[in-house]
Amino acid sequence: MAYTADLNFSIGMIFRFINSIDEDTNRERTIAMIDSQDISIIADICTTTTATELFQIMVRDGFENDALQLCSEPFLGNFSFILDDTLNSESTGILNSCSGSETTINMTYSTGTSNTLKVGFSDGGYTGCMVNIKSESQYYTSWYNFDSSSDLTINPRFTCLIVKYDGTNVSASQRVRMCHEGQSSTSKPSDTTPLYPSFTMTSGGLLTLIPYETCVVKNDNLRAGCVQTVGFTSLQHYFWLSVLCLMATKLIW
Repeated sequence: MAYTADLNFSIGMIFRFINSIDEDTNRERTIAMIDSQDISIIADICTTTTATELFQIMVRDGFENDALQLCSEPFLGNFSFILDDTLNSESTGILNSCSGSETTINMTYSTGTSNTLKVGFSDGGYTGCMVNIKSESQYYTSWYNFDSSSDLTINPRFTCLIVKYDGTNVSASQRVRMCHEGQSSTSKPSDTTPLYPSFTMTSGGLLTLIPYETCVVKNDNLRAGCVQTVGFTSLQHYFWLSVLCLMATKLIW
């Protein structure tokens, strides 16, 4: 049974929670009940609680840009990243959500450019933020992959991320298409069971972000320069970033 959490075709997006399959109905998402049993309210049928991380998203074709939302708080900034994926490869680089309207994210790579799995599973390094759910201390979000072509296994349209944010650093577990129940924000997805109609193991990775600049919105959506520089032990890196921050502040002001 599908629980529709948000049905809004005006922005071309639906996200919903999918109930677990039922062993008593040939593993279909249906509920078996006695024919004579009266049903008065939806709670008589929908008796199970669906984990927050099991949301799914669909976007109406041609409305991808209309469905974009402000990226969730943990991703509002410029970061250095490390991606440790389920193929045991590592890549590093820069992740930036401050260069535009804070609804899209760009990635550039320092290492691991030729790796099979990428941040947001985007070969082009460009994704859009679509669903943002906050539950207690966790964030659940979905990114849209703007690559010209996609597949179901290593280059999907959608990435599900479960995110931990301590106010500075970010840890995010990414998985192809949808997250699995019990997926942790601090480790790679453990469930690699193929997602229909694919017969290939479901890929994922652990994304670690260290910020050096946060997005600050000024008038007309201009950023007010650099705000935060942390996580770099190299004096050379610190000096380089400080110079860039001074230049950016001068240009804006």
